[in-house]
Amino acid sequence: MKKVLCILLIFLSPIGGISANTKEIRVAMVLWRGMTDAELGFQQALSDLGYVTHYTFLNGEQNRASLATLLRTELVPFLSEYDYIYSFGTTATQMVKVINHATLPHIFNIVTDPVGAGIANSIESAGKKLSGVSHRISLASQIENAQKIKKIDKIAFFFNPREKNSESIRTELLAIAKQRNFDIQEFRSPPVKNMLENNLKQLREHPSGIDAVYFPLDSYLVSEASLIGLSIKAVNILSIGALKEYVSSGVLLGLVPDYFNLGREAALILDRNVKGEALSNIPVYTKTNPKVLINETTRKLLDVAIPAEIFSTATLFN
Repeated sequence: MKKVLCILLIFLSPIGGISANTKEIRVAMVLWRGMTDAELGFQQALSDLGYVTHYTFLNGEQNRASLATLLRTELVPFLSEYDYIYSFGTTATQMVKVINHATLPHIFNIVTDPVGAGIANSIESAGKKLSGVSHRISLASQIENAQKIKKIDKIAFFFNPREKNSESIRTELLAIAKQRNFDIQEFRSPPVKNMLENNLKQLREHPSGIDAVYFPLDSYLVSEASLIGLSIKAVNILSIGALKEYVSSGVLLGLVPDYFNLGREAALILDRNVKGEALSNIPVYTKTNPKVLINETTRKLLDVAIPAEIFSTATLFN
């Protein structure tokens, strides 16, 4: 499949037309798993700000080798044709940073730990011609929410060991488990044939002793959210997901970032740069303002009682 999905000239403007002082910009959109709400928010915010934006979409389809080829052949030779590079996710952002060499202003989005991943020098100043948005939500808060629902002695943790985000979250979860006195049962689930399916089957057939299961910020696992939701909703354990896609597919509970709003924040960073602020002077945006999500169908199926302090603020999926 051709991974340069499209080259579009999109006239994005608020109702009432484009003002005389509208700026025209060209953005290379480097994606890891196709369009998400983050990109929709980014585009909508640029529309609201009155920009005329030319977008080129380069989609790695969750394959490092494919994305490396795409960047080498479709982006590097044409850097002079763009004003900005936008990148989604840790892997794509790391790869863009290497090939860009701070040539173009680079705005990243949906990166869990930009400093730990070697992308940003610091949250206060990411680096030359670099800034962006982190979607990290306190893992401790996610676990705390779950512990308000039931006592947890053991959590099953599904993760993709090939993704740096998952390894970072694994380290954090092990530390929290030690502090809060619960055990972790790991289900390593890389994108290898039937590995995830087999792990989900094992959990369904042998859930004894496991009180909860956690699905982290992981692009591969998120792409399999439908499979995960169908497999987990009938298992009588508390399921927790770090993204909306998990909960909308059947996972019971989530404390999740709003991708659309974070996309808007990435666009606001671009706008500040256009108006004269150096990206190195614009801190990485970290105010995720997470939302509580509950899959009401799963809750009713498992007859789970949710404390009022959680339920009253939650968005419900049926």
